[in-house]
Amino acid sequence: MKILVLSDIHYENEPDKRHYPATEIVQPVFWDWLYDAQSQYALIATCGDLVVRGSAGESELWECREKLDALNVPYLAVPGNHDICPIMGMEKNYPGTEEYEYKPLCETNYAKVFGEKGLRNVQYINGIKLIGFALRNADPDGQLDWFEEELKEPVPKLVFNHYPVVPARSGGFCATWDYKRVGDSLERFAELLKNPEHRVAAYFCGHLHINSVMPLGNCLQVVTGPAGLGLTTYREVDIGEDKITVTTKRLPHFPQVVGPLFNATEKDSTDKEHISVYDYHFGNEIEREFEIDLRKYKS
Repeated sequence: MKILVLSDIHYENEPDKRHYPATEIVQPVFWDWLYDAQSQYALIATCGDLVVRGSAGESELWECREKLDALNVPYLAVPGNHDICPIMGMEKNYPGTEEYEYKPLCETNYAKVFGEKGLRNVQYINGIKLIGFALRNADPDGQLDWFEEELKEPVPKLVFNHYPVVPARSGGFCATWDYKRVGDSLERFAELLKNPEHRVAAYFCGHLHINSVMPLGNCLQVVTGPAGLGLTTYREVDIGEDKITVTTKRLPHFPQVVGPLFNATEKDSTDKEHISVYDYHFGNEIEREFEIDLRKYKS
């Protein structure tokens, strides 16, 4: 049974002031492709940053939800920093895109649009428990307490959130860049994922606009690049009886990168495992296709 994992769609509805100009090119093609491809998947999971201005207003969130609701397969959506701003004061640096909502999580714009399932979502596929949830810096909403309870069920699990909890690269900008959005929550979050008793096979996230796979205790941290610009990338996750196969692909309509890549100089976007800028962002062969042995999470 196969699921589709997306991240950083960055849907925008203000053509005259786009935060990411490349979305004007990608968005129409992306949604057409998704509706055509959906029948291949039992579930579509998104790892945050569905939109650009969700924390500053609801309109993009409502439009994005309408597009997701038009799918004929179920979806699991979790918010990123553009959907729910996770850290107080970000509005000073990013007005109109990342504005902290000084209210309970359940009263945020994202919660109004996507409801409880947008904040805490549990589904099952082929005996695998899928957990997706929202998270803000310092976790004022008790999300990690809820997550810890969900982890106690003795079954294999896949987890979905937006923020990487360990560095996604050994060098270059992703070795240190932007792990502070939920920095005060990362240590506990990482420990919960690592604990072998929790049987987490993989943690899927986004945010960095690259594809990466890093060991995280007993599981793998799988960062997925942006679907809505840049690499126009996605992951197919095929869940079998004894193994999970993950394959990384790009939207077939865009052989080239659409729009600028983050920090795309050779100094910032190469390391010993990725000797070209393209491989640093798209991932090397090991990161693009790999298997997870489910048997060790079942016993």
